[in-house]
Amino acid sequence: MKNSKSKLMTGVKSLCGLALLLVTFAVTSQAQVPIGQPWTSIGAVGTVDEGDVTFTGPIVYLEGESAVLRYNVVSVDGVLENAGGGALTRTFLRARFRDNGDNNRVIVRLKSQGLVGANAGDITTLMTIDSNDYPGSSSFQTRSIWCDGGAFSFDFVNNAYYVEVTMTRTTLPVTAGLAGIQVGRTASACIVAPTI
Repeated sequence: MKNSKSKLMTGVKSLCGLALLLVTFAVTSQAQVPIGQPWTSIGAVGTVDEGDVTFTGPIVYLEGESAVLRYNVVSVDGVLENAGGGALTRTFLRARFRDNGDNNRVIVRLKSQGLVGANAGDITTLMTIDSNDYPGSSSFQTRSIWCDGGAFSFDFVNNAYYVEVTMTRTTLPVTAGLAGIQVGRTASACIVAPTI
């Protein structure tokens, strides 16, 4: 009797483990599919607002303790596209960055600035990717979010849009870096940044 109960418990644990593995695979393999051609920028074309950076090919690396860069988002088909057929679409923000852990941080914020009307001059943060929400790595990693603030539509008639990137570090030898950014539209199911 005791042996049968032990086998049953082992079987239940195995099934639970398999179910957990399948759920983990489904969540991590979820891919976002852009609609149209998104707005895209390499890290090296950002305008430095403050701090010291080094441009190496298409990548920008933090040179000092902190820096703020801005990237002008322009009206392209991929930020204005709809899926058609009444499908729900949302904005996605994607960034390829390097943050090796506790001593680096890269924050990528999609922002709007009102140009006319009651909102003229107002700056609003629409979406944020924070490297501290992901495991650190001395290699570059690409992360995307959508649905986390992505339910808005771009209005280039009344607003200007830009991406603001803040990079910080406390120690060397690995320094924060940014390789590229994308903003576009997707009809994929929601995904938001994890909390670690």
